Amino acid sequence: MPAGPNGVVNVFPGAETVYSGEPSRFHYVLGLTVRGVWDDNIFISHTHRVSDYFFAIEPYISLGVGDMEGRNKSYLRLDYMPSVILYTDHSNQDGFNQLIHVEGGYSSGRWTLRATEDIALLDSANLNSFVDTTGLWANTDASAPTRINIFYTRLVADYQLTGKVYLQGEFDSWIYNYPNHISSYTIAGGLYIYYQWLPKLSVGIGGTFGYEWVDDPTANQPFEQVNVRLNYQVTNKFFLYASAGAEFRQFDGNRGDYVSPVFEVGSIWYPCSGTTLTLAAGRRVYSSGYFP
Repeated sequence: MPAGPNGVVNVFPGAETVYSGEPSRFHYVLGLTVRGVWDDNIFISHTHRVSDYFFAIEPYISLGVGDMEGRNKSYLRLDYMPSVILYTDHSNQDGFNQLIHVEGGYSSGRWTLRATEDIALLDSANLNSFVDTTGLWANTDASAPTRINIFYTRLVADYQLTGKVYLQGEFDSWIYNYPNHISSYTIAGGLYIYYQWLPKLSVGIGGTFGYEWVDDPTANQPFEQVNVRLNYQVTNKFFLYASAGAEFRQFDGNRGDYVSPVFEVGSIWYPCSGTTLTLAAGRRVYSSGYFP
């Protein structure tokens, strides 16, 4: 799955699967997308609305080896997509962006290990008018086209205790780097236990602990979460997932604690080869990357 209740977000558009009947072989995909987009508010402003038409030129390459289709055995994959944004009447808003996705997995006996790294290097880009159509990467916090570099690392280890019970340990690190504004750096670790309620339905419960460092003047923020998770494979091509719980966030200094609900629900559908449809909704807590 390109996304799920554990917060995995693949910045590479489409998250296409490279299919092969021989998992050990080397795979590659080359592609090019050229799009024209009309944006009625290129500066994301309520008081200074300016419209323009821009072109997005986006070549991409995917390289991989191993079980790229099923992801049940060992595999390694690299996706890279540069994107050139050219405005018709506002050439000073032109931008060059890069999306990089690295993914690997290993399975042996009771253990299953997975690792992903997503990098988005965005030059004066607002993802409402870029490749993302889900809003998960939309830069609404800055309220303007702003340079931002995003680095997301995720490590997951599953251990099968019995035929129906398994443990899942996870480590996450994400960086929102605004070169000219307020950046944040977060690490988090979690442990969950899952029960295979039905052959295609699993339910889990557990907790996450983390710490977020934020540039001055925003305070650093330790946090904890308790979540219940659900994964349901409706068919071989259609998946449902959900996660709901509460977050307890503290702030260094004299500010009081903050308790809030957090959740994520979504579905993933593979209607045909090379096509992925994702629908997701959620609520998370982020520190401001622009305004103190």
